[in-house]
Order: sequence, then C-alpha cells, then structure tokens
Amino acid sequence: MTEVKPFIADHLRQLALQPSQRWMQSIVDSPEYLRQLEATDTCTVFIDGVVAAICSIHHLWSGRAELVALVSQDIGPAGMLKLHRAVKARLDTLNVRRLEATVDGLFLAGHRWLLMLGFKRETPNGMPGYLPDGSTSYLYARVR
Repeated sequence: MTEVKPFIADHLRQLALQPSQRWMQSIVDSPEYLRQLEATDTCTVFIDGVVAAICSIHHLWSGRAELVALVSQDIGPAGMLKLHRAVKARLDTLNVRRLEATVDGLFLAGHRWLLMLGFKRETPNGMPGYLPDGSTSYLYARVR
C-alpha cells in the first residue's frame, strides 16, 4: 500500500538514501536541512509502512519551484513504480508555472525518472562544478 503523509522529522531518520544520493548524507543530516524540509511543501511517501521517499517542493517565488526527491536504497522496481505514480499525481495538482529539478550527471535512472515525470532537460551540456565534489549536474524543468 502506498501512502503520502505530511513530513515530520522522524521520517528523515528512517530514510536510508539510495547509493546515487549518498553524497548528500552530510547535507541531509544537518539541522539546517531538516529546518528547510519542515518549512517547505514536503511529504513522505510510504510503501507498505516503510519510508520510500521524501519529496520536497521549494517555492522559490510565485510561479517557480524546485523539486527535491530523496529516495530509499530499498525502493526496488515495484516500489519505484508506486513512488512514480504518487509523485506524478502530486505534481499534476501543483499550481506553479515552472518546476525545476537537477540530477547528477552519472545518475541515469534519475534522468529517466524526470523525463517520465514530464520534465525536459534544459542543460544539454550539463552544469560543470555544480555538485559539492565539483561534478556535473543537469537542470530539468516542467513548464506549463
């Protein structure tokens, strides 16, 4: 069963990040990041009672927002399909003109997922030096 619930701090402690997002662990563990999640439009997706993902929509200004999804290492293909459906349903009700997301250049599954969610890549050559280790990330946007 898939459930989407309002985010609370304990959900973050229950999430074991997938390998491709482990570089974010020190950021995610910081009190500032927790405060940011609590202050934004954040929800937790549970699959069979287990935290599968935490999705946050950061409203940058009227009509523009950024999507951040922290995904569990244990999600698996069936869980990812359930997560996709839950996130897509939420995004389809979102009233913003432009929704952005970035993805690590080497994380091919992340690129595929953003395309499946209706995003288009806006940086064909990537954004070198974007990530903390200096690696490249790509900007995607979903524009209405």
